[in-house]
Amino acid sequence: MLRRVLGIVCLALGVGLALMAQAHALTFSFHQGGFAEGASVSGFFTGEDSNNNGSLEHIGTGEVTDFSLTFTGNSLVAGFTLGFSDLFGLLYNLDGGPLGDDPAPLEEGIFAFSPASIYMGGTAGFPLCGNPGEVCAEVQGTSPVVSTTTQVMQITSTIPEPAGLAILGIGLAALATRHKRQLPISRGQ
Repeated sequence: MLRRVLGIVCLALGVGLALMAQAHALTFSFHQGGFAEGASVSGFFTGEDSNNNGSLEHIGTGEVTDFSLTFTGNSLVAGFTLGFSDLFGLLYNLDGGPLGDDPAPLEEGIFAFSPASIYMGGTAGFPLCGNPGEVCAEVQGTSPVVSTTTQVMQITSTIPEPAGLAILGIGLAALATRHKRQLPISRGQ
C-alpha cells in the first residue's frame, strides 16, 4: 500500500513539474567589453516569448521578468548597477546570437537608466556613438562624460528555468513505477 501511495505521489510530482516546464522562461547571461580602460558590462535577463514571435521584448509586452546590468567603471564613468525597475527597453532575437547584432527592423538592444546612470546598447544608433544598423553601446554617470564601445554584447549562457526540475520529477516517477513493477527475487535461484 505504501509503495502505491509513493508511486502516485511521484507521478503527480513529475506531471506537475512537467506542466510547470511548459512556461519556457529562460535566463540569459551577457557580457560586453571594449569600454575604455578595460571596463565592461555584464548581467542577466529572464523572460518568456509569450507572443511566440521569436524574440524577447520589454517594450509593451512585458515578456522580460527580471534584469540586472553592472558596469565595472573606469576613469570616465564610475561603476554602477541597474536592476529590473531601471529597465526601459530590451529587445533580443532568440536566434542564439549576440544581443545587438540584428539591424532594422528588429534593432536589438537594451536601454536602462536610473537618476545616476544610463546604459544604451544595440543597433538603433545612439547620440554619441554609432549609426542605425551599427553595433554601439554607451554608458553615462552623473556627469555628461560618456564611455562607448562598438563590441557586441555576447550571450554567455542560456538557462531554462523550470525544465531541470521537470526532468528530475519525471525521472523520480519513472523510478517509482519501475520499482513497483519489479518482481521479488528469490534467494534460492
